Amino acid sequence: FNQFPLHPQIQGALVALGFTEPTPIQAQTLPILLKDPKTHLHGQAQTGTGKTLAFGLPLVHHIDPTSKKVQALVVAPTRELAVQIYQSLLTIAQARGISIAAVYGGVSIERQFRDLRSMPQIVVGTPGRLNDHINRRTLKLDDCQIVVLDEADIMLDMGFKDEVEELISATPKTRALWLFSATVKDGISDLIKSHMPNPASVRVSSTNVASTNTAQFYAVVPRRSRFEALCRIIETTEDLYGFVFCQTKALTAELADMLIKRGYRAQALHGDMGQNLRNQVIKGFKEKRFQLLVATDVAARGLDVPDVTHVINYGLPEDQEIYIHRIGRTGRAGKLGIAITLIDSNQEWRLKSLVRRYKMNVTPYEIPTASSIMEKRVVKIINELKQMANIESRNSYEMAVAQQLATLNHDELVKALVGAAQKIYGSFATEQEQIHAAPSSDDREESKQRRGGGRRFFGARRFGGRSRY
Repeated sequence: FNQFPLHPQIQGALVALGFTEPTPIQAQTLPILLKDPKTHLHGQAQTGTGKTLAFGLPLVHHIDPTSKKVQALVVAPTRELAVQIYQSLLTIAQARGISIAAVYGGVSIERQFRDLRSMPQIVVGTPGRLNDHINRRTLKLDDCQIVVLDEADIMLDMGFKDEVEELISATPKTRALWLFSATVKDGISDLIKSHMPNPASVRVSSTNVASTNTAQFYAVVPRRSRFEALCRIIETTEDLYGFVFCQTKALTAELADMLIKRGYRAQALHGDMGQNLRNQVIKGFKEKRFQLLVATDVAARGLDVPDVTHVINYGLPEDQEIYIHRIGRTGRAGKLGIAITLIDSNQEWRLKSLVRRYKMNVTPYEIPTASSIMEKRVVKIINELKQMANIESRNSYEMAVAQQLATLNHDELVKALVGAAQKIYGSFATEQEQIHAAPSSDDREESKQRRGGGRRFFGARRFGGRSRY
């Protein structure tokens, strides 16, 4: 970042945060926006490519700390992404003495009134709550010089077109519009034509969006066996810490509950949860109080969690770009990650289409067998016993235990160890057993869609409406 004419305070903050080399989207965007803040810009790049700093650094650079007016507005489609942007920019803004506020729905509006009365120079928020404050006259944008629309295509997919237009109309016509999206759909093209004369354009090739630090795998698993397959992956993966993505809120809640009952440390994150509860879950996940966050795509949009080792797709998403977003949650900041997608035989053609489009390498993954899991458990118990045997202290129970063990033959000892492993860790269905389960929400959803026509389920209608998430 030393090659860019950023304020020394910003350079110092970047060093303190450990940022040294710009990502491709940052390297292309910074020269344009640092040179002229009035430039309209469309940046096209997938999630996880560093877009926040691509617009955040020039944004903070151009703000006047002495003017106690809202000079910049950043709009995000979800509360989680708004919070993520706020947290990412906070340290850099504070280094220049710039105040930043976040406003979004689901939390107390009274606190936001106080935050806005403190005269922040940058406001980050979601479309609905931002318009609410404008209508209440608690947010004035008369002096706003820059409007950033992050994940603008997602915003339009979620039905916020009118809200976005209202926000833009509340700002001066002389303001610059910095629009970032992963795609250029009709709605994005309309925004550019209507509000961005002669925009600069920056694009990170969609064929290179999948992180080279993420190894991608898939396994063809019948739907009725998918939960069992997920458990076997968890069981055989050391230090797994990651996301499990589901299509719907109902399936997300159901799956998280099933995992908890199986003894795994998991929590759900979806749109039906209150904002305070969602914040608590995200905080707990970042602090590693549990290992698995079972989430819908919209609820997890924009979450940047360090050290995520795995992303597991509990089915292939309807939209190919959502797949890229999901796997972008791991393999970040130079660290290695693993993405595993569970599909049924009817989804194989969709996976092949995804691989062709993005020129990715997605290799088959072999689901661990029940016998291999049991072997791993028994080895773990034996190793724990060996460690305990090395303890120097002795007690009077040892002779009695030795006498009891002497009465067991080899086969009996093996059965005892297997029984102990099942009692401690729970049992798995063997390869010979048919896994019987009631239809899940996912099964019911697909059955419903098939009755109405399979093409609608697999087609290009993205997100399927706000209510499902």
